[in-house]
Amino acid sequence: MTYEIPQVELAYLAGLIDGEGWIGLGRRKRSWKSGSKWPYYVRPVIAIGMAKRECLDRIAAVLGTKTYHLRDEGEIYRMRIYPTTLRWLLPQLVPHLTLKKRQAEILIEFLSVPYRGKELSVEEFLRRELLAEEIRRLNEKPAATRRRLAQEVM
Repeated sequence: MTYEIPQVELAYLAGLIDGEGWIGLGRRKRSWKSGSKWPYYVRPVIAIGMAKRECLDRIAAVLGTKTYHLRDEGEIYRMRIYPTTLRWLLPQLVPHLTLKKRQAEILIEFLSVPYRGKELSVEEFLRRELLAEEIRRLNEKPAATRRRLAQEVM
């Protein structure tokens, strides 16, 4: 299913993601296929964490579904957007992103080959691993980047 989101709401969401969000590929242990070649799978996700729930409530209302989880973690509220929504949302959102535009483009590329629980070919697994590595580097904090670069020089 595809929804058209108003441009002003896309810009608002992009600002929240650029400032308070995380766009990445989360690695999860495979529990339902013990005989699989791969012990884990990678799942695209956008996560936003904020102290004010109203901002996240506004986005949840605009996205129009109950599959978004708002979890109270003390004074921090979190929202996660998963692949079913990312497939139609990201193409609309990318033009509005600045800091995390490349991460969003990687997720679009990642989602371009449907998975649907089937066994991945070696080529597809490796393609996904390369995308995951690129997005990990983009999401690195500056101190971690300095440490990694120092180790590469040695």
